[in-house]
Order: sequence, then C-alpha cells, then structure tokens
Amino acid sequence: MFGYNNSIMNSQEQGLLEALSQTNTYVPQDTLENEIRNNQVNFGEVPEDLDLEFLKNFTSKGGKFVYCENKEDFKEKLNIFLTYNEFGKSLVWEDNLFDHIKSFLDPTLKLERLPDESKVAISTCDYLVADEGSVILNTSQNQFRTLTVFPDLHILVANRSQVRFHLEHAVTDYLRQHQDAFPFLLDLSLEEKPARFAVNKPVLKSRGTKNIIIFYCEDDILG
Repeated sequence: MFGYNNSIMNSQEQGLLEALSQTNTYVPQDTLENEIRNNQVNFGEVPEDLDLEFLKNFTSKGGKFVYCENKEDFKEKLNIFLTYNEFGKSLVWEDNLFDHIKSFLDPTLKLERLPDESKVAISTCDYLVADEGSVILNTSQNQFRTLTVFPDLHILVANRSQVRFHLEHAVTDYLRQHQDAFPFLLDLSLEEKPARFAVNKPVLKSRGTKNIIIFYCEDDILG
C-alpha cells in the first residue's frame, strides 16, 4: 500500500484530503492513494530510443513489427500487407480507426465491424511496455479477443508517444485516462504468469490470439 503521514504531506495532498473531507462521499483508501500517487509520480522523460528496448523484448517473444516513418508510409504499408496476404476482409470495430482506414483502403479490400468472416483484426492500443515487450489494451480494444470467431492475426496500431518504461509507468498513465476501467495486459510469453498488479490495481490478462503484428509509427495516425 502507498502510505503517507500527515506530518509530511505536501500542499497538494492536503488540498485533496480537505476537498474530500467536505463531502459525504465515501472514498476507498486505495482510490485515495492512487489519486495522490497519480498526481505525484513523475517517471521522467521517455528517451527516444526506448522504443528499441520494446522492439527487442516484443520480438523476442514472437511478436512481429512493421516500422512506418509517417502517416503516408503507414497507409502504403497497410494496403500492401493486406493485399499481399489476401486479407480481403478486416475486422475494425473502433469507429475512429474504421473511418480513417476506410478513407485510404484499396477498393478491393473491405472492412467489417463484426468478426464473422474477417481474416485479420486491426485495432489501436494504449501503451507499449518497454522492459517486458508487452502491450496495454483498454476495454474497447480488448472486447472481441476472446471470441472463437476472432481472427488468428491481430494488428495493433501504435506510435512513439505510447512507449512507457515499465508496467507501473504504463498503468499509472492508463488510470489517468480510464479511472473506472481495469487495463488489459497483452503478453506474448508462452508461460502462464500469475495475476499482475500495478499501482494497487489488478492488471487483467488479455486472452486470445498471440499472433500479433504492431504497425509502429513515429506519429499518431489518428492525430
């Protein structure tokens, strides 16, 4: 548990506690601790070459990686990849990603919102965990992965701004964006690992295919 002492609390912590004390709402201890922690923790600036550490650890577990220099490079390489492998139908269920890919997709290729006849799935992800080569997904990104009709191949679209040092770093930033939803960890390790926790929160396992390709871009393709 993340502890604190009233005698050494900083002004930010005291302000948070005073605001909570003026309400009648019960706040669980771990929620309070996480709120204080999320406003304190600074993991430092992410170095530009941290993505190389992620790449090494991710590919060592069998993951595949396609580097895209920019948005136009991503469009070209995704079209080539889908056409060459004869993936006529791709599952894309996130609205913003669906609309973006549809805007440049080769007319011979189709997008589907349900995994009935799709040969490949394409989604975004939230964070890339450098020190272990794993990926953090949110609830929406993970929602179809356990279905038996989910494609065997899953393409994840990511960019440099999503690389984090380690699991605690990734989950801390995740909780700032998704306070009411647990993160899912996509780990390609063959051995079954015990339950994981970070920042006092359980990190759920993303079950489903481990046949993963990351299309990694310098910039956010949706930005």
